[in-house]
This record gives sequence, structure tokens and C-alpha cells, in this order.
Amino acid sequence: MLGESRNVILVTHRCRRGRNWWTTSVTYRNTTGFAFLISTFLQPPWNLSDLLTSIRRESSPATSSPKSSCPQLPMVSTRSRTGSLPSSELPQKRAAASEPAKRPAKKATTPKATSDLAVGKPVTKKVTLRNQEEKEIVIADTFRDQGVVFFMYPRANTPGCTKQACGFRDNIQTIKDAGFTVYGLSGDSPKSLSNWKTKESLPFDLLSDPEHKLISYFGSSLPGKKVQRSHVVVLKGGVVGEIAAKVSPADSVSRAVKFVKEHSSSDASQVDEPAQEEEPTDSEKFAEGNAMSFDVELQTDASATAKVQDLFKTRGAIFFMYPKADTPGCTTQACGYNDNLEAINAAGFDVYGLGADTPAELLKWKESQKYKYTFLSDPKHQLIGYFGSSINDGTRVERSHVIVLPGGKIGQIEHNISPQDSASADVVVVGAGVAGCSAFYHLARLNARNPGFKPLLMDALPPLSLTSANGSFSYRNWFPSDAETPMRELVTHSIDEMDDICKKTNNALGLNRNGYLFVTRDENKMEKFKQLANNLERHGGGKLRVHEPNDKLNSYRFSTDEMQYDLDGSDLLVGIDNVTAAFPSLKDSNALAALHVRRCGSLNPVKVANYELNKAIEYCPQAEVLQGTVTDFSAIGGNVSGVKVAMYNGETLEVATPNVVFATGPLFERTLDMLKKQEMSSYNVPIINELHCRAIVDDVDHVLPSTMPLTFDSDPMGKLEISDDDRNEIMTDTSATRMLEEYPGGVHVRPYKDNKMMAVWTYDIEPVPAHYPVEDVLDRRFPEVCVRGLSRMFPQMKSYLTRPEVRDSFYVSGGYYCKTLDNLPLIGPAPSTIGGVFLQSAMTGVGLMSSGASGHLLATHVMGEKLEGCGLANHVDAFLPSRFEDQAYLDFLSDGVGAACGQV
Repeated sequence: MLGESRNVILVTHRCRRGRNWWTTSVTYRNTTGFAFLISTFLQPPWNLSDLLTSIRRESSPATSSPKSSCPQLPMVSTRSRTGSLPSSELPQKRAAASEPAKRPAKKATTPKATSDLAVGKPVTKKVTLRNQEEKEIVIADTFRDQGVVFFMYPRANTPGCTKQACGFRDNIQTIKDAGFTVYGLSGDSPKSLSNWKTKESLPFDLLSDPEHKLISYFGSSLPGKKVQRSHVVVLKGGVVGEIAAKVSPADSVSRAVKFVKEHSSSDASQVDEPAQEEEPTDSEKFAEGNAMSFDVELQTDASATAKVQDLFKTRGAIFFMYPKADTPGCTTQACGYNDNLEAINAAGFDVYGLGADTPAELLKWKESQKYKYTFLSDPKHQLIGYFGSSINDGTRVERSHVIVLPGGKIGQIEHNISPQDSASADVVVVGAGVAGCSAFYHLARLNARNPGFKPLLMDALPPLSLTSANGSFSYRNWFPSDAETPMRELVTHSIDEMDDICKKTNNALGLNRNGYLFVTRDENKMEKFKQLANNLERHGGGKLRVHEPNDKLNSYRFSTDEMQYDLDGSDLLVGIDNVTAAFPSLKDSNALAALHVRRCGSLNPVKVANYELNKAIEYCPQAEVLQGTVTDFSAIGGNVSGVKVAMYNGETLEVATPNVVFATGPLFERTLDMLKKQEMSSYNVPIINELHCRAIVDDVDHVLPSTMPLTFDSDPMGKLEISDDDRNEIMTDTSATRMLEEYPGGVHVRPYKDNKMMAVWTYDIEPVPAHYPVEDVLDRRFPEVCVRGLSRMFPQMKSYLTRPEVRDSFYVSGGYYCKTLDNLPLIGPAPSTIGGVFLQSAMTGVGLMSSGASGHLLATHVMGEKLEGCGLANHVDAFLPSRFEDQAYLDFLSDGVGAACGQV
């Protein structure tokens, strides 16, 4: 390709595709940066779709002007659940896919400012701008009696800009002591600036410059009214002291602070005017329309030598610049060019990646991703610097691209490009807990025969980072009452699916069938156990087997480390001898009976998520998992049309989609409020958040063998057994006095990994606001409370309260159960809301155990299909969110019926 002197396009872009580095080793493809070809968003800066259109214009013999129209390059079709995505459902910012994409004609841009701004020269621009309070600020007055640091940023209230602004906030006293003040400058509205200033407590004015009057003068205006991060320091009296362009948030602050400290109380007379360099002629400048005058020899990824001027003699060239090889954004960018290389080549252009990495690093990256074009190594930033893409004093490469036309004429220059300006998806699932992962998986599974289908899973944190990571990781079909039938069918369907997966994958989900064990010392409670277990049997949950004291457990099947898929029903162990024979550690529990429910146990949520995410990619190669925070929704014609996302790296991503799934757990109400504020929803559902904790404790005496069930003390607890010394110590700590009150029954425990045990006790179920970080509201004495409670069933655990090596292991974590009044999940379309919004929310503490079925049910709603061939099919309506718009149903719930449904 080099020898043929094919045309080249150089573009810098960051991304990741192929294997990611999530700590739980999930593998997924990330092609969002090049959903550019799928999406028709045409917001500046140009995305790849727009760039390719430009190439066709430039390469066509009949189109010498960039304004000339030409056929759009073929687009990958986006499909909704009913077929091709109609143009009427696309956001208004998007062009119809059948028409050529259009954009405003833009002037040629160069790396140099077009104003007379220069160090040592006075500021000549006369302009008045409004601050966050709509007050007019005359710029010339700002530096009349003091120096000023003007810092420019792309957009208020985004991560990178907040870091920059807070950096100046935190150094404001140093800046003032040096005789300077600070102004922030952007294109944001005064209202946006006011909200941001209040939120971050910024002690300086923020100026609104939507027309880029001052921003442009400072050389910080980019195509499409975007702002380049930079700062300008003006000395008292109006002379420019420092100009810093293309800086990172941290560098902007550190450099400005350093300058003002070195020029404390300086005025115009104290700054030396820099030596004047001979300006190049207009034809010699690096600018669109000029000839590419620079030449250099660089090494390729194959360690061959390439002369730059040879790369565009007969064909055009796209040079794309990227910060660092084999990093997430850069891989997305590079993969996008690889995926569209055929179309680019057909337009008469070749692609070259340009970075500062070594040839060996480039070759390794190229081979791992199977790139089909050439990379150039430019460690000294020779060509990178000529292209204006060397930033931070030559230590970093700015994401950008340059198009050189056949013969060497510069066709396009684009700087500060995001790797993910726009994207599209058939469905966006918001929230990557167990509910969101299951929805993502089942949406992909139902569309396995549709290779173009693209589900997208979005979360501000890595998968399973909040409540999903802090549960007991248990499952059960123990929903014995008639009122629990819908929940029982939901979880039974889920267990059926988990069993099928594990049988085919050598137990990839880490499933065990240890069961649930309910222990009692009360004969009436034993009779209640029989009644409930018979009810479960009547509903198809398996037989009740009663083991009387004299039968010596002859027909009882002991739990083993091997998965026993056929275990079902319940075993009632009557008498302490039977209980002890089955579970020796309960020998001193004084138990009268224990009910062992068999189709229950625990599983590994990380393994479940890994399986679901990997299989989703296998089913739908377009599927993606992205880390970012949803900040806004858009709608067209009464249907959702897109979501706006603040990415983890500070960039903004707009995703066009006709369907959104809310799987946001305890943050459900906050997510729904985003729609309500835009009058996209009036749905009101009573939601309760309960704080649930778990304790992890070293089981140094191996009280719980690995096959021990999740074991419950089913009798009321009353007051904890506490010594007089401990009582006196507790009374001196007001936060611990709860330990002196009465407790309900229900403390439960199971063996955990690494010779630990996990204990849970839901003695406090008062509704609370969901507060994060949850660590702020956890009871640090919770492990001690659990061990004291467990000591009635397991007296041998009492020593754990006094042994330092055990107490040092006490650990508490937790999350929130998000519940409705009937304690049933919300699964289905959101009522009184724009079309295309679906809920898999309020999972009421059964998110993991029901995930297989809830995700399946959700996916059928989204895809317009019907659930058939299972018991759950008869109870779909029980989970519909619309049930809370039925006044008769609300009246029924107001009597308290259903509030405890499903609780153990």
C-alpha cells in the first residue's frame, strides 16, 4: 500500500474493542465510536459518517467544491423491534438515512489564532458578556485594576470541566494573593452556569459567550461552536501574559497558578514581548486548501521507512492521530476505520494511524485487532506537531484527523474529536446490575438471528458495583403461600433456566443446591412449616418428606459439594437427633425441628454476569457495554428517540434509540424524574427503599461446612445475650444502643468463600432514602449483632465475640432493596410515559434469583413478543407497571395486603 502511494486519512480517536480489562474478565466488543456509520447524527465535530461523505465529495471528479453534493456512502441499517427504524422516529438533529448528510459549510481552520492576541501585546477586543446571574460584564474593566485568568472549557457540569473549574476554586486564594482574579468562559447559558456555580461552590464568575466573541479572540473556538480547553492570563492593565491552548484540566490550573505566582502584582511593563518569528506566507501555512509542504520519514508498524510526501501522490490519505495505542478510546477509533476501510478505499483514500508509540507497540496492537492499514510511529511529534496535534508541551497527542487529497492538497483538519460523538442502538439498558445484565442478555438472545440488532448496556459504574455486589447471592423456590404464586413462577422459571445453563457449561454460574434451612424450637412453628411445605407441594414445588425421630433419616438426601439438579421439595427433620445427624453444628441449638427446603442455594453473581455479557456478544456482535452516566432523554412523536450520556472519561455521547430499559435499582425514581422534568412521564408508583446489610466474618472454627444451607433461626429473638461489661460499654455509645432493644427472628447465615461466613438479619426495615456511598449509613456493629443472634443456634460462635483475630475480620457491606407496595417487581412498558420506555425495576431483593426469568419477560415486552410454554406466562400481568394505575388495586394494597409478600 505504501509503495502504491495510496491516499491517506489521519484521524486521532480513542476507543476499545475486543477484550476489555474489566476486573471480572468479561469480554465484549466496543464499537460505539463507529456506530458513526449506523447513526446519522451530524453535529460538529464531524463524526466518521460525515468524514466519509466528505471524502466522497473530495474524491469525485465532478465535485471540486466541498459544497457540492454527492451520494451518501452506504449506511449500516438500524433496526427496531418492528423492523427498520423509520426516519420519523429519528431525533430531529439527525438527517434521514436515505438522504445525503448535510452540514454547514465551515471555514478553513488553522492551529494559529486569527486574532491579534499575542503574549506581550494588549488585549484589543471590546466585548461585553453576561455572567451566571445575567449581569453584564465589560471585559476591558476586568483587568483594569487587577490581573485576570480566563479559563476556557468545553461544557459546564461535565467531569473534565468540573475538574478544571474546581482546580481554580481550590487555588483561588493563591491567585488573589498574587493580584489576579479568575473568570470561566464557555458557550453555556447563564442558567446552566448558575446551577454549576452553585453546585460546585465556585468563588468566581462564569461568563456566557454563546457566539464565541471572546472565545474566538482567545483562539479557543473550534468548528461547530465547540470550545477548546485552554486559558489566557491577562496582566493588570490589559497586556497578555500567557496563552495556554490544548491543555488538560489539571495542567491548565497548575500552569496558570505557576504563572501568577511568578508574576505577582505584575502589570504590562513587566512582561517581555516574545521575539518575533518570521511568519510563513499564506500559501505555506498548514491550512485547508493549502498544499502539504512538510515532509519527514517515519517508521511504520513493520519497521519500514515511509516518506510522508509519497503517501498522497496519486491517492488521498486520512491521517488519524490518537493519544496511545491499545487503549479504550483509541481502539474504538482505530476499529472504526478498519470496519469501514473498504468504503474509504473505494473513495480513493488510504488510512494511516499516527501516534507516538514505537513500531513494536504498533505492530502488537495491529495484530491483536487485525487492522488492515498502516500505522506510523512519530515519537518526536514531527508530523504530529505539524498537524497541530501535539499538546501538553509535546507530551501527548490530541485526538484529531487530517485529510490530504491526491497530489497533496489539505482537504480537512479536525481537532479535539471525541471517539464517541454519536451512536445508535436498538435498545439502551440503563443500569448494569443483575437486572440490567439479564435484560441485556435476553434482548440479545431473542435477536440471535438478527445480526444487525444492537443492545447497549449503560452504567456509570462497572457491572454489579452497587446493590448487586452486596447481597447474600442466594436463590429459592420457597414462595409457599397462594399470594406468592406470581413470584414463585417467576423464580421457578429463572431456576429452570440457570439449571439448563449449568448443565451445558459445567456449572458456569457457580450454582449449588445446599438449600434453605429453617430452625425452630416451637412446636406450633413446626406445624406451620408442614402447612407451608404442603402448600408448596400443591403448587408444584416438590413433595414434603417428614422424617420422624425414629426413622434415622433413611430416606433423607444429604447435601454434597456436587450439584444435585434433581433436588426438590422439602424435608422436615423432627427432633434434635435428626437435626444433629444432618447438621452436626446445630447439636446445641435446642431445635425441635428444622425444615430443609431443597430447590434453593446460592450462586456467583459475577459468574452470572460474565456468562450473560459474553453470550450477549456472541448472540449479537453489535452489542456493547459502556461506562457512563445518562444525563438526558430525547423524544420525537411521543416515543423516546435518544439518550445523552456523560462518559467516564469526560466526553459526551448521544445515543439514538427507540427503546430504553430502566434497570436502575434504588435509583429508579431519580431516573424516572428525568423524564418527568421534561413532561415525558406522569407515572407515579410508590417505591420503598430498605437498607439491607450483610456481615462477613472469619469462621475460624469451621462451624459451617461448605454444604451447610442458608440457615435461619425462625423463632423470635427478643433481647440479645449481653454481659454486664458489654452492656455498660454499649450504653456509652449512643449509636450502639439499638443492641439493647428487642430483635425479631430471622437471623440467617451461610458458608462463604475463604473459610468465612456470611450473615444477614433484616431487623430494620424502615423505608429510607437511597444514600450513596452506602458506607456512610451502615451500622458498623452489624457483624457483632449478627454473631450475637447466631449464637443461640450456634453457641460455639460466642467465642467469636471475644477473639481479637475474629473481631478484626468483622466486615459489613450493604445495599438497598427497592420495593413496591405489593413487593412484586415492575416488568414491562412504563404507563403514562412516552413510548419505548420499559421497566425492570423494584426487584425487591430477588433480583439475582429471578434474573433469568425477569430479563426474559422484559425482553418479550420490548420485542413485542409473547411469553409462552411456562407457568410464568399465566402471571405476566402481575408484574406490569400499569397495575399501579388501577385504583381498585391500590385500595386493596392500602389494607396492607401484599406488603410482606415474598419475604422470608
